Amino acid sequence: MSETEIKYHKRKREIFQENYRKLAEKTDRLFAGLFFFQWLLGILLAFLITPRTWVGVNSQIHIHVYAAIFLGGLLSSLPIYLAITRPGETLNRYVITIAQSLYTILFIHLTGGRIETHFHVFVSLAFIAFYRDIKPLLLATLITVLDHFIRGYFWPESIYGVLSSTPWRALEHSAWVVFENCILFISIKNGLDELGFIAERQAKLEITLDDIEKIAENRTEELRKSQELIIEQQQTLIHSAKLSALGEMSAGIAHEINNPLTIIQMRVNQIHEMAERNSLDSSSVLKTTSRIQETIDRITKIIKGLRAFSRDGHNDPMVKTPVLKIIEETFSFCRERFMSMGVEIEFKVEALGKTPVEIECRQTEISQVLLNLLGNALDAIEGRPGKFIHVEALERETDVVISVTDNGIGIPLQLREKIMKPFFTTKPNEKGTGLGLSISQKIIQNHQGSLTIDPETKLTKFVIILPKVHSKNL
Repeated sequence: MSETEIKYHKRKREIFQENYRKLAEKTDRLFAGLFFFQWLLGILLAFLITPRTWVGVNSQIHIHVYAAIFLGGLLSSLPIYLAITRPGETLNRYVITIAQSLYTILFIHLTGGRIETHFHVFVSLAFIAFYRDIKPLLLATLITVLDHFIRGYFWPESIYGVLSSTPWRALEHSAWVVFENCILFISIKNGLDELGFIAERQAKLEITLDDIEKIAENRTEELRKSQELIIEQQQTLIHSAKLSALGEMSAGIAHEINNPLTIIQMRVNQIHEMAERNSLDSSSVLKTTSRIQETIDRITKIIKGLRAFSRDGHNDPMVKTPVLKIIEETFSFCRERFMSMGVEIEFKVEALGKTPVEIECRQTEISQVLLNLLGNALDAIEGRPGKFIHVEALERETDVVISVTDNGIGIPLQLREKIMKPFFTTKPNEKGTGLGLSISQKIIQNHQGSLTIDPETKLTKFVIILPKVHSKNL
């Protein structure tokens, strides 16, 4: 037997026992009320039928009254106590069965053996059958049959209301009791089958739900791992795309650094020549060294920006950063390349007030987006006359709009819906992977912003909208 089957059968037994106990508790409470009612009924019968006994002209309270009050109270007290304090216990049904059978004997005796009172036997058996247990029913039947035979032989007046009786009469009464038991046994079996069916169905349902829950947990864990893998791969793609964009600009960066190095070399040669001619003076040296320091600072700034840009910054915190700083540092990677290709470069920032325009962002990621858009613009205007790229930043109440515009060949209307999809590109295979715009759009969305193409201009104009402050920390 498998572990699941063992668990199922165990749970089925537990549910059956739990439901049966609830049924027993309910039946115990029913009998508690019934015993109290029978006690009052027995007292009433005693006062109505035989309230007093006479000896000549003298009378006294009949013993039936005392029997109804005290014996009836004794028969009722223990079952009521057990039903209240220990409902559902196995002992209760046997104590209640015995007490109920004795109550039947008391009622028949109080009424002088009236035939109507004998129906109390059948009603009692029906109530005892509520326990859906054959054993208490058999016990009640045994007590009833013995009572009919014993009292019918020794004291027939108390049970049949006659002075003499034959065993056949007791046998007749017993036969009717047995007949009722046959019907009650069928009812008890059907009741137990119903409880078993309910337990079986509930156990199967619980086992099924447990299996579904385990499957759901396993699937959730698989999805979590898959999501982590996807996020990891996304970050790898983002970083690769960043390095790819940086590689495309590498010629310009090298030129950007070579120019300052040339200037430094020229200034050093000037100082060397003045030293050979013994024409050094403090003002000339200070002026020359100042120019050298400025050039060194320029190179340092480029290298610092390059190092910051090339690192994986997706885990960096969101910090307020001037938009102008982002644009200038991004341009430092490609300014020389643009100038060498005769491209007119222009950028401006329009603020609402006198304070600098700032956005809460990860600077390296926003720089990556701008660098990708600038690289795409440069490819689009290659070979065209009057080439220009304009970058504008407009501050609004709650957000900042950054646009990158070029006068390239443009993007056909039928391709504008596809341009943001991964791996879609209009460039030759050797010049693009089709990931730049899709990654850029994902970065901007993670910043709670949007990246779209302006449909109202004939030029190619990408528009970035970024909130000044995020509604929550991403």
